[in-house]
Amino acid sequence: SFLPPMILCLNKVMLGLGMIDGEKEEIQHEAVVCRKSYWLYAQSSGILRVFPNLTDSIKKGDRIALISDVYGEVIEEILAPADAIVVAKATDPVCHVGARVIHLGLIWDDYENVSN
Repeated sequence: SFLPPMILCLNKVMLGLGMIDGEKEEIQHEAVVCRKSYWLYAQSSGILRVFPNLTDSIKKGDRIALISDVYGEVIEEILAPADAIVVAKATDPVCHVGARVIHLGLIWDDYENVSN
């Protein structure tokens, strides 16, 4: 059901606005700014496994996904084309040609110098 996450979200907003009492949660991760982002697409159909989690940093050449047939034979191996951060990823194991596999963001290292 969507109701428990919605109530949790509303409580956090009301807490942040001072409408209710309580302790605010500490931020788990610092925000990053991406200068560009893009999706990688499947070139094959099969069973998809995407390895990195959301917000993971990956390096160029890292194996980030596999597409295999029903017998477990690897049809396609997807490697990271650049150093990036995982913005989104496919979670459905059924994969068709042209399906979105993983959304990568290129971190803007120089953002602080440009924004000041």
